[in-house]
Amino acid sequence: MNSKYSVSAMVMVDVIQHLYLDSYYLVYRNDFMFGFIFIFSLIILTLKIKAPRIVQLTLPIMVFLPKPDGYGFLQ
Repeated sequence: MNSKYSVSAMVMVDVIQHLYLDSYYLVYRNDFMFGFIFIFSLIILTLKIKAPRIVQLTLPIMVFLPKPDGYGFLQ
């Protein structure tokens, strides 16, 4: 694998993971409508980008994992 591609893929995965973690707190704050639309659009975005197949499979699963405590803008 090209090293430049792998670095950019890792950065992209990190950014998308932070977006997923922030969307946890939108749902947690009872902003259900906006939060679920946000999660749904992120899943569509994940499928649209040319991400590796393992990334496309694991990112939607992260939505249903327990949210980490003490993360995001609600500290």
